[in-house]
Amino acid sequence: MKKEIQIRKSIFTKLILMLLILIVPIYSIGYCIYTWGEITIRNQVNDSESKQVDFYMGNLDNEMERIQNLQFNFFNNTDLNVLTDAYAILSNYDRDESIIRIESQLISIKNSSQYISEVMVYIPKIHKKISSNDVD
Repeated sequence: MKKEIQIRKSIFTKLILMLLILIVPIYSIGYCIYTWGEITIRNQVNDSESKQVDFYMGNLDNEMERIQNLQFNFFNNTDLNVLTDAYAILSNYDRDESIIRIESQLISIKNSSQYISEVMVYIPKIHKKISSNDVD
């Protein structure tokens, strides 16, 4: 009976040892593949986020440049220059028409970008503020 138990132990030990010899490498390979996949995905997510940030920053820079160009172009506005230089000699009708046209252009500038909440022009000579939201 002792021989039988020793044989069984010997076979059982061999089976466990063979199972470990087969399972440990498979588990190790699986763990390595999992770790490699995790690192690869993390790198791809970081690259994607970086590219997305670059894209949005480029769009924001372009939008800011466009808004600055609109602002500089508005300074050459004929109605604005007339109101600034010849306000005293304009009739009330011409003043009002110029102010309405300026307000209309300010509203167009405001509506041209989601980043603009209000556009305002202050004319110091006549102490007048013209806004895209309201006229004082």
